[in-house]
Amino acid sequence: MPRKITATAASMRKSREELERDLKVFLDSGQRITSVKAGETGQDEKNRSKHIVITRKVQPPRKKKPKL
Repeated sequence: MPRKITATAASMRKSREELERDLKVFLDSGQRITSVKAGETGQDEKNRSKHIVITRKVQPPRKKKPKL
């Protein structure tokens, strides 16, 4: 089984610094961060839920139930 890839402290620090730099550029350009209430996101204009799948585990085939 392959080893699980984990983030190192250096890579996490680099990501954090990049995020802080990007956020500073965003705010310095005059943009603002808008807060939204819980439940307001994840819906499209027709009030349907948007399901985002990042990864999907392979499911084993289902066993058929015997007919009685």
